[in-house]
Amino acid sequence: MTGEPQLALDIGGTERLADFSSVVEGRILLFAYSVVPGDVDDDGVSVPANAIRLNDGTITDTGVAAELTHDELLSADNVSAPLASVDAVGVSNPDTGSTYVKGEYILAYVDYSEDVTVTGTPQLAIDIGGTERLASYVGNEDDEVLFFGYTITTGDIDTDGLSIPADALSLNGGTITDKADDVPALLTHDAYSGGSGQLVSAPYATISSISFSDSGEHGPGDDDSYGNGDEIRVEVTFSEQVTVIANPDITDPDVPGIDIVIGTTTRTATYDSTSGNTLYFTYTVVVGDVDTDGISLSADALSLNDYFIQDSAEVAAKLAHSAVSDNAGHQVSAPGGL
Repeated sequence: MTGEPQLALDIGGTERLADFSSVVEGRILLFAYSVVPGDVDDDGVSVPANAIRLNDGTITDTGVAAELTHDELLSADNVSAPLASVDAVGVSNPDTGSTYVKGEYILAYVDYSEDVTVTGTPQLAIDIGGTERLASYVGNEDDEVLFFGYTITTGDIDTDGLSIPADALSLNGGTITDKADDVPALLTHDAYSGGSGQLVSAPYATISSISFSDSGEHGPGDDDSYGNGDEIRVEVTFSEQVTVIANPDITDPDVPGIDIVIGTTTRTATYDSTSGNTLYFTYTVVVGDVDTDGISLSADALSLNDYFIQDSAEVAAKLAHSAVSDNAGHQVSAPGGL
């Protein structure tokens, strides 16, 4: 015999090649194969008919090529060396109650059947209200349970519970391998649904109300009227606390403003300050300003100019709002003339 003949084995429907090992008594050829992760055969390994492969070698009998045909050989010996696979996926519960809120950290997990090794930053897709969010690998417990983190951000809304779709685990350029054999682990898994115990509510900051101040130096006089030099203050209240920030790329930025209608003239009240969820805008009445049925605002009258209005996640607030109709309690009387 010359070269390295091989013998084909059928392990669970997959062909594996056993390599020539040695000769016993000059006529018995021994072939060996080492089981690797992924080899599984529940009803026994078999040798198909005519499975000897010369592999560029020779098997001869006193110089004459040996007959290589043979019958199929069945075996009762089972093989079990499954790849590391995902047993379960899931998500930790909210910090309080049943709803994740803006800025809250979601910790998802992937539980493997055996120890695995992770390199890079694999990701796990989470479905939040029909939008895919990617949780990134952050660590593991006992090399079997992998953890993935995602921080709830503005716009994340799910009223029937977040979920993890089937087969949502991706390598993202990293690896997940069987720790014992260093072969790739399986990534497939079943879907997961958090249900009513894992809702998500992180809406955009929106304008909840707009009004004219009635108090102190910023309110109208006893006659419900502003005179020349009086300050009109507009109070814009948001659904949550917001921050007003100047555009850093502009040297002398124009502050936000909101247009108010005095009579038939549009005047702009400029941003003054913030308290809690409310932004204050002021306008000083000048000669010629007259409104006998009360000042008003058109819809969507707030302009950012060279500033940003952001929520705690640094996401732009929504500035849409309804019109404010003529308010008889806020008239203006600063007529011109001698």
